Amino acid sequence: MKTVVSGWLLLIFLCSASQLSAESMTLEVIPLKHRLTEEIIPVLRPLLQPGGTITGMNNQLIIKTTPDNLAQIRSVLDSLDRSPRRLLIRVKQGIMTNTDQQEHAVSGRISTGDISAEVNDHPSGGHDGVIISGQDSEGNFIRYRGNESRINSDEGNTFMVRTTEGYPAYIAVGQSIPVSTQSALAPPGGGVIVNESTEYINADSGFYVMPRLNGDRVTLLIAPRLTKVGPGKAPVLDVQDVETTVSGRLGEWMEVGGIDRQSRQDSRELLSSSGQRGQESRSVLIRVDEIK
Repeated sequence: MKTVVSGWLLLIFLCSASQLSAESMTLEVIPLKHRLTEEIIPVLRPLLQPGGTITGMNNQLIIKTTPDNLAQIRSVLDSLDRSPRRLLIRVKQGIMTNTDQQEHAVSGRISTGDISAEVNDHPSGGHDGVIISGQDSEGNFIRYRGNESRINSDEGNTFMVRTTEGYPAYIAVGQSIPVSTQSALAPPGGGVIVNESTEYINADSGFYVMPRLNGDRVTLLIAPRLTKVGPGKAPVLDVQDVETTVSGRLGEWMEVGGIDRQSRQDSRELLSSSGQRGQESRSVLIRVDEIK
């Protein structure tokens, strides 16, 4: 009998405590200034005390919880609902090429009796470089030509775009490809009506950049997009995507990637030869500055 009475007393106590807890809760409507409700609610929901609720409507938070818990949530909300920082993103593409070219050739004509031989200056037959020649009184001559050249170039493009932290930006260059289409219509009176139209498809390449800030450090989610137009009359687009993440400080250049390529071409004839060595380096750098 004592056990039954104790059970009833415990149940009454729990119900009373639950009713007191529900009565101590307060309902608050908090308008957001800079952020969206779908961004804030997932962050604040784990901070609610048991029995509390949080919803959003018309960019306002509707929170039901205890006064102490509400004060804690307001403190966190003050740090979250702030104006996002404005950013300027620069993407720099650098291209460096070095080309070395060498040519060596011997030409001449030799005649003796009824026999004569002649070799032309190859491969270019030009007059550049070092030329050594000699000729005798009978018209026989020999000529050597050697030429070496080096070409260096340093090119680069810089693209800029404005965005805010937490929002993606897209930097692109490319072209619009015309695509012709035809449609046929058979009217009731007979015959065929052919309609022709031209649409333009964007074939661009560039970067999707998502910046996130933590003090003066920035983390970038970068998704380069490369689009190539295939050969043929009908345009076929080859699209490639990849993602990477880099981090650094505001105002400094960060290397995203690059490529080094070397080429070699050799040509040999009977008394001449030519060769070309080439090296190409491409680099991609990115920099984020805060606009104040």
